[in-house]
Amino acid sequence: MLHDPKDRSLFPKLEPDVLACLRDHGKEVVLKDGEVAWEQGDTRYSMFVVLDGQIRVSKKVGDQEFALVTHDPGEFSGEISMLTGAPAIAGGRAVGETHVMRIPIDQFRKFVADCPAFSEPVLAALARRFREVDSSLREREKLVALGKLSAGLAHELNNPAAAARRAMEQLQEVIDRIEASSLDNDGRLKPEQRAALRAARENLKNNHKPLPEGLDRADEEEKMCGWLDQLGVKDSWVVAPTLVGAGMRQDELAAKLAGIDPTSAVAGLEWLEQVLRIDDLLGDARSATGRISELVKTIKQYSHMDEAPYQEIDIHDGLDSTLKMFVSATKKGIEVVREYDRTLPKICAYASELNQVWTNLIDNAIDAMNGSGRLTIRTAREAEAVLVEIEDTGTGIPDEIKSRIFEPFFTTKSVGKGTGLGLDIVYRIVTRRHHGTIRMYSKPGETRFQIRLPFKQSAPDKEL
Repeated sequence: MLHDPKDRSLFPKLEPDVLACLRDHGKEVVLKDGEVAWEQGDTRYSMFVVLDGQIRVSKKVGDQEFALVTHDPGEFSGEISMLTGAPAIAGGRAVGETHVMRIPIDQFRKFVADCPAFSEPVLAALARRFREVDSSLREREKLVALGKLSAGLAHELNNPAAAARRAMEQLQEVIDRIEASSLDNDGRLKPEQRAALRAARENLKNNHKPLPEGLDRADEEEKMCGWLDQLGVKDSWVVAPTLVGAGMRQDELAAKLAGIDPTSAVAGLEWLEQVLRIDDLLGDARSATGRISELVKTIKQYSHMDEAPYQEIDIHDGLDSTLKMFVSATKKGIEVVREYDRTLPKICAYASELNQVWTNLIDNAIDAMNGSGRLTIRTAREAEAVLVEIEDTGTGIPDEIKSRIFEPFFTTKSVGKGTGLGLDIVYRIVTRRHHGTIRMYSKPGETRFQIRLPFKQSAPDKEL
């Protein structure tokens, strides 16, 4: 299933006879590369028909500017505001040296009334463009809001996570001194016993090999607990799991403590259990703060915060950062397979928007597999494009709805689970923002979406 990157119902080309007739109603103008044809917000401006070259139309949303479309020879722009009298909703500028026909508002209205061959395609495109622009701008505003939210959230998480890591490092130093002091001041232990305990602690710290969870570990904890009770260790049911978790076995520990008086043995085991438990708690805290830092890093990569919207990217970075966002959804029952061609060159693209593409396609794939299956992300080089393929082993897309999946607001998900905008956004970003194509193949047990992004992209406006 192939989708044309440019919808001809939205961007029809005027026939040669109409273009010839327009020459009597307008003025030919040559625009230099980057020269402004009209500004966003202009209240009076002309209609422009491209004769040679290109006009790029872009819209400012907040502090960012997004390209909406690039008009090729035979296509036109400006008719919406001329018919409605409203300010221009977007601006236009030349891409390379561009020849245009500029038609003033009075001549435009006269020509619409007098020439059906001109008015029919213009008015039909006008109605569709109204819907298209409204939907597109709402989408862009949501993306900008999402980017700002991600940036703010990442910033707010990063500060306390970094502070917690620093506090943990300082806490470790303090605890090490307390441990040493408590051992040195325990009158129940002889100097050689203190030295042996320090050596045992360092050995366990550097060679931590706990028994795996299961019956063997439970049996070992029960043996350890019984032996500790015989020695007179308090709260043996708490001490035993810590010692076993550090890699100690009851028979090995009993052999090492043979010949040591019970009072010294109890003191040594209590001290060792306490420092090992502190190590475990600090390890858990480090792991938690490390996970927060990793999530912040992922959010930054995903949203490309503090970076230019249009930039040179490695396509795999975006795929990997998106997959990290779905770790909880894929870790149980869904196998993720990466088949990457790492020799692919970087491409220029709107990185955060491409991540929206991967997000929607991966989310749909996971949903289709209902918790069990294989998700394959594949990249490859083609003659003039990068191929990204996202494949799942889900239920497939029924033949009767395949032609509608890219329609806005069309969804097969139950109420509350889908808006029907995900694949519409995918289509817009791939085809209109990146001049690529999207294909879909589906049968029960295999659904593949193929995204092709050209190596050579038209450069965006300088403000982008």
